[in-house]
Amino acid sequence: MLLLLLLLLTGCHPVTENTSDSQGSLLVDDATGMRLDDHGYPAKLTGLKGLDAFVVRTDDCVHMARVLEVQRSHRQASWTNVSADMHYEMTPKDIFFSAGDLCRSFKLRVRQAHTQKDIEANACRLADASWQVQ
Repeated sequence: MLLLLLLLLTGCHPVTENTSDSQGSLLVDDATGMRLDDHGYPAKLTGLKGLDAFVVRTDDCVHMARVLEVQRSHRQASWTNVSADMHYEMTPKDIFFSAGDLCRSFKLRVRQAHTQKDIEANACRLADASWQVQ
């Protein structure tokens, strides 16, 4: 019950089906075309708000955290979650510190069918390497 409550509060939903690379969920640096590997990456982005029209999957939140962690500032990364029919474009911006925590601003665009949503927010890295939207 507690796990279900935590998942609902994070803004991400668990994935029950396979969304592996063979399904087309590759995380790619759009500037270079290089893959940003996140296999085994333990962290995810939590606290994402403003996407009520979408069901954001847990594996997509892992991609978002990976982008915040490794992508250069002002360079877009993108991926498509084929099983959810959703496309993401994320651009991390500047790094800053807040109360001693490493933080980044970012822009996120989510598209599904004919619906699109753009969000600009800040997230800070927590001690467990996950990222929390502020």
